[in-house]
Amino acid sequence: MRLLCAKDLSFHELEDDIVPPYAVLSHTWSRNEVSFEEMKNGRGKDKEGFAKILKCAEKTLEFGLDYFWIDTCCVDKRSSAELSEAINSMYKWYREAVICFAHLSGVSKNDPPHREYPTVTSLETCRWFRRGWTIQELLAPSEVIFFSEEWESVGKKSVLTKHISAITNIQEAVLACLGLPSETTRPEDVAYCLMGIFGVNMPLLYGEGDKAFLRLQEEIIKTSEDHSIFAWADELTSPCLYSGLLAQSPAHFANAGHLNFYHRGDLDPFSMTNRGLKIQLQMNPVKSPRSKHIGDATLWHAFLNCYGSSTAPTNTPSIYLVRAKELSWHKDD
Repeated sequence: MRLLCAKDLSFHELEDDIVPPYAVLSHTWSRNEVSFEEMKNGRGKDKEGFAKILKCAEKTLEFGLDYFWIDTCCVDKRSSAELSEAINSMYKWYREAVICFAHLSGVSKNDPPHREYPTVTSLETCRWFRRGWTIQELLAPSEVIFFSEEWESVGKKSVLTKHISAITNIQEAVLACLGLPSETTRPEDVAYCLMGIFGVNMPLLYGEGDKAFLRLQEEIIKTSEDHSIFAWADELTSPCLYSGLLAQSPAHFANAGHLNFYHRGDLDPFSMTNRGLKIQLQMNPVKSPRSKHIGDATLWHAFLNCYGSSTAPTNTPSIYLVRAKELSWHKDD
């Protein structure tokens, strides 16, 4: 891990087992950020991003710390290996930070105060809350202090939980159903920015597009028995179209709500194979108006081993399945 010294802005290369207490910065990138190469060679001081580095150093010292980490300049993005390691480690680095400073570009101290929190300016339109990468930067640290673009304190995550929940659709219990910000520069980042939250690692393959989110779900399945990963719906897809059991986008989970895993000792394991997903589910044939879309095939209800927070464990969600060929089933949306 590479940290910046808050006193002289020098880099310090550290092994994971000897990392001193440090702060991290969470922010949305501008066009004029300072790279590792520029910072190392003493260039880029006229860039907009350098002011953020100076302010982060100042806040780090005010907090009684000597070191801080910023994604723009503490990672040498010329090295694909270092970039991949950083992205796979980012959740861990934010989680282990003493404090996270969130700089909210576009939020001014002169904005009208929020009606419920007099000291808080309106955050609903802030780009920071819509970016995919910042969700782990919100969830991972034990505490986040928000600053306006002038670096005036806006408030803390622990105090603004209700307000942040209303903006992000992330339940207060998670801050103190995961509704995910969806804006990323590249389609693959929708998956890559969620790896740390689910505790999985996978190689970065820029150019694979939406396949990255499928790979993420496959990695989650390797370490989890939770059936809620199948409790999604693509409301934009025609009901006559089929899909696999894995979602194409995090947006398909938007209306899933908060689901709990039902722990059972007799639950059969499931896994991905070279023929697709191998899983055993309780299934019942069903007659439905939707069956006109599947010809002579039979529509089935497959019951998932999870339940909603407001329902009894016996009231489980189900998905529609239709047999596509021998030993093969497709999800009917």
